[in-house]
Amino acid sequence: MIFNSSIYNPNNVNPHLVYDKNGQTVEYNPNKDKFQQSTNNKRDETIKKEEEKKREEKRRNAIAKKKKSMNAYIDRIQYQYNSQREYLYNVKKQREQGIRAVMNNQISSLKSHLPQLENDYKNSAKQAYIDYMESKKVLPQQLASLGITGGVSESTLAQISTNYSNNLIGLDKDYKSSVNKVMQAIEKVKAEGYKELQENESYYENKLALEAQKAKKNIFSIKQELEELLYDD
Repeated sequence: MIFNSSIYNPNNVNPHLVYDKNGQTVEYNPNKDKFQQSTNNKRDETIKKEEEKKREEKRRNAIAKKKKSMNAYIDRIQYQYNSQREYLYNVKKQREQGIRAVMNNQISSLKSHLPQLENDYKNSAKQAYIDYMESKKVLPQQLASLGITGGVSESTLAQISTNYSNNLIGLDKDYKSSVNKVMQAIEKVKAEGYKELQENESYYENKLALEAQKAKKNIFSIKQELEELLYDD
């Protein structure tokens, strides 16, 4: 604006005149300009606040989206760990069942020899008794055929009885020895089976521990990043 100082009159109520674009004098009111400027400033400030509000809302939406994505990733890690844990448990149980099946089959096979051993022992003892009685019966006849009269001496009968007793003791010893060998074999199978079961348990427990450690590490890293995001917020 250009002041027309040539017509300036300090006694005039509206002394401030300026030329418009057509060269006509117009009233100039500084208060009106100040009001307009103030209005413009307020409008600009409002626009600025609205833009800041939109930026803040956009930022918060981005953070919320990031948090949602992180939480979904944590859930996925937890799901994968649970699935792996269930898989390892099932594999461990299947392996355990296989070990027990082999062990039990071997034990059953070894135990199946026990009845036969007992039967053989009884038959041998029975045959020893038959032989003993046969000796007592046949010996006098053998002596008579050799022209020896007077019957069988007490010492001879005692020897026959001693031989029979020793024969029974030998049979019993052999039977018990055979049974002990079977029982020792059974205990060996059990020991090896239980050892294998323990190794199987330890193997899968270690694998599960590694999976848990890996999942825990990943979740901790994500939660730490999430906390930093919330702190920055």
